Amino acid sequence: MANAALTREARMIEGAKNYAAFDRSDPFSLKRAMLHIRQGIVSVLKDGTDAFYTATPYQEERLLPDGRPYFVTVYRNIARP
Repeated sequence: MANAALTREARMIEGAKNYAAFDRSDPFSLKRAMLHIRQGIVSVLKDGTDAFYTATPYQEERLLPDGRPYFVTVYRNIARP
């Protein structure tokens, strides 16, 4: 059971970090999400579904003005409680 709780906490922390990376315009988004985790405001629901900050990172290809491609990390499936 302790291992499952650690896994849930690790998922919540990873989700908070991804959400903060997505919401760069808010300098306090990571601190706020971590506070919500510590205070028990966000968690995993009893049925196992996520009810916390999260964002899924993926690589998107973009082009430089001279046509050379480069990749940036962008986020989708953004959620906050």
